[in-house]
Amino acid sequence: MRRATKSYNLVNGNPDLRKEWHPTRNGSVKPEEVAPFSSSKFWWICEKGHEWEARAYNRTRGQGCPFCAGKRSSDLPLREWSPRMERSGSARHSGKSGILLRAMSWSRCLTRHGLTSPS
Repeated sequence: MRRATKSYNLVNGNPDLRKEWHPTRNGSVKPEEVAPFSSSKFWWICEKGHEWEARAYNRTRGQGCPFCAGKRSSDLPLREWSPRMERSGSARHSGKSGILLRAMSWSRCLTRHGLTSPS
């Protein structure tokens, strides 16, 4: 595997990755020091504030924030995930301010019947 150089590094061909490089969780490692197809994991933060760990080669291949893509759930408060769901009154059933979308959640059908949906 090639080592990172001034002309061959994570951000040279992918300048947007520099913006998402987590400023504190990668220690002293800088994105310019990482080879684009490295299998090492690093921390990232998207413009919406989601933080996640991903391999450099996955980011080089175009994988973005898994939270924004709906591939991971978040501990964000319900109102940030779905204001409509909070307004529907479903939040009162969860007993928590945050939800995990892949866990059991409450929803309401059009006839206002309470439903549970296990994942």
